Amino acid sequence: VGAASIVRAADAGLVASAEDGSLAAAIARLLADPLEAAAMGRRGAQFAQRELSWDSIAARMRELYGELVAAVPRR
Repeated sequence: VGAASIVRAADAGLVASAEDGSLAAAIARLLADPLEAAAMGRRGAQFAQRELSWDSIAARMRELYGELVAAVPRR
């Protein structure tokens, strides 16, 4: 669920289910188009570097803490 939305947002792969046969179709699609498979991998790596690096996480935490501190009423 969570990972699927990230994969879709980053256009970094295919989301499939083993139950409905879409997994086999997704694997076949990737095997048939190795250039697109490689491009998906690059997009996934770029997303991870941009959104999941410690610098990115720290920046979001600083922003969140700043918002929380600003919301506290002053005496």
